Amino acid sequence: MPTAEPIAACGYPLCEEQSERKRGSGDISIAYPRGFLRFGRYGLTGIEIPNSVTTIGRSAFYSCIGLTSIEIPSGVTTIGSSAFQGCSGLTGQLKIPANVTSIGVSAFEDCTGLTSLSFAAGSKLEGIGSSAFYRCDSLTGALTLPADLTFIGQCAFAGSGLTSLSIAQNVSAINDRLSALVSLADITVDPNNMMYSSLNGVLFNKAGTTLICYPAGKGASYTIPAGVSAIGASAFHSCTGLTSITIPGSVTGIGDYAFYGCTGLTSITLSNSVTAIGYRAFYACNLTIYTEATNISLYKDSYNSSYCTIVWGCTLSVDKTYVVSFAKDEYLVTDGYATLCDPYRVGYTFDGWYTNAAFTSTRYITSYAPPGGVWIAGAIPGTLLGYAPDGMLYAKWV
Repeated sequence: MPTAEPIAACGYPLCEEQSERKRGSGDISIAYPRGFLRFGRYGLTGIEIPNSVTTIGRSAFYSCIGLTSIEIPSGVTTIGSSAFQGCSGLTGQLKIPANVTSIGVSAFEDCTGLTSLSFAAGSKLEGIGSSAFYRCDSLTGALTLPADLTFIGQCAFAGSGLTSLSIAQNVSAINDRLSALVSLADITVDPNNMMYSSLNGVLFNKAGTTLICYPAGKGASYTIPAGVSAIGASAFHSCTGLTSITIPGSVTGIGDYAFYGCTGLTSITLSNSVTAIGYRAFYACNLTIYTEATNISLYKDSYNSSYCTIVWGCTLSVDKTYVVSFAKDEYLVTDGYATLCDPYRVGYTFDGWYTNAAFTSTRYITSYAPPGGVWIAGAIPGTLLGYAPDGMLYAKWV
């Protein structure tokens, strides 16, 4: 093994005490001495890393904002934590050589000029650390992950502009909140993967019973497939473009922050089979929840931890996906901070509430001004839902 000195980010040789790995450890590394921080940030515009280098150490090029390009040699096996963090001057494509097995925490965080990422053929990459490509907001397009990859850390690609992500067969742990990729529209999974699956661009567990991630850039309307029993934590987190969703009666649990920040949703329908709702599952959503549940003492804390308006005791359709009627009284509407909004049914338009199933009575509307401030045409005093008599009210769908 060569015994050449490690190379600092500022271009000067380092002594043994300053290097990430001392001579004789079996590796040659590039390390960044804290004493050269200022020179490294503003003085370095380019560097040729020797082919003999196997490790790029922790913070080796941290905040070298003048660095405009980098070619990682084929002999490198490890890219350390924060190795290129804050190198905002790096532009264009980044290619990870085949021998790299791990990319450390925040390795390329805030490399805002990178526009594409690729992995060399035969890549041996096994792990991508948390925040490895965090806030690389110019990183766009499709990304196919290497076949040997097994681990993706939390927020690894959060804040990037990736539009498509292909997950390889050996990935067994995805800790990244993929919904934080606001432009992501499609997730595909190798059919041989033993832990995950995808259906129409949405990420599920292998059995298809838990919805793990709905891509934030996918679309405005979604129907969760029948047979799904759980909506995972942060599954729809910050999907601001989502305006309607249909949840089947098979769903029994909704994870923490599942619909957090879904500001485009105005209503959601839940069957009585939902017995577990996670912390702030609907937080920062201006929506109305229509539910079969009548045991208010059992559900109130879970529902209203998200400060939503709730209409209790609804009669739902056979498939549990939309409201048929509810018995109005002063106790069965729990006010949160949201405006009372119309219920939703896929493929139909809500046409008001009626006191008989033949829809021949006075038509009552849910609200004069739903979110967005558009006043309902033809609304007259006395026809707001609050003026309807106590008793059964039927939803008309056209």
